[in-house]
Amino acid sequence: MSNVAYFIEKFKTKSKEELQQIVEQPAHYQNDALIAAKQLLADLGAYVNMEPETIIEEETPKHAASVDNLIVSRQMRLIHYVIDYVVLQVLTVASMALINLSYELTGIYYQTTLFAPLDIANYFVLFFLYYLLLEHYGQITIGKLITKTMVVDEMGYEPSFSESLYRTLSRFIPFEAFSCLRKPSRGWHDTLSGTYVIERRNLDRFRKRLGGVSAEDHLVDSGSE
Repeated sequence: MSNVAYFIEKFKTKSKEELQQIVEQPAHYQNDALIAAKQLLADLGAYVNMEPETIIEEETPKHAASVDNLIVSRQMRLIHYVIDYVVLQVLTVASMALINLSYELTGIYYQTTLFAPLDIANYFVLFFLYYLLLEHYGQITIGKLITKTMVVDEMGYEPSFSESLYRTLSRFIPFEAFSCLRKPSRGWHDTLSGTYVIERRNLDRFRKRLGGVSAEDHLVDSGSE
């Protein structure tokens, strides 16, 4: 898929006003994104100048020439892990209490323990929904919200549902968390889904790093990560 086709797929659900805002802010978007927005506006019957924009790029510092420098550190990953683990434990305990309450109301008592099959299943269901829903619909988890980081796809935009699903399922691989210890810190759930975790303040810089690289070329470049 070319970059223009990629952005057409990403922007096709946007309104005419949202597409117009993209076209009116060329400095914040890649040229392929601008072309896609203009094509979609033309399809909606809006007149747009299809001539390519002349954008003056900021000089890229040598130390920031790669997207690797914009990926969150291993220390940040550990913070995310601890916060999200605590949140999931709280959710699990709360749901276990509700299960017990429902059994008591029906006259049946179920003893919940951390090792009971129902409780283990309950934890994994919550784990799956927690990461899938939050990372797909908000590009965050509670840990990422606190640290002001976010999940993006390989071009710097919100992941598709399939990418979010692959990302969540990859977390169930045994010892997957240890894959984040390498440098740059991209775990298997990142590489297998083609996603990245970056700081929100670096979003524009991340997109600009990929401005002249096709999705296919970038996957080749990142294959050794």
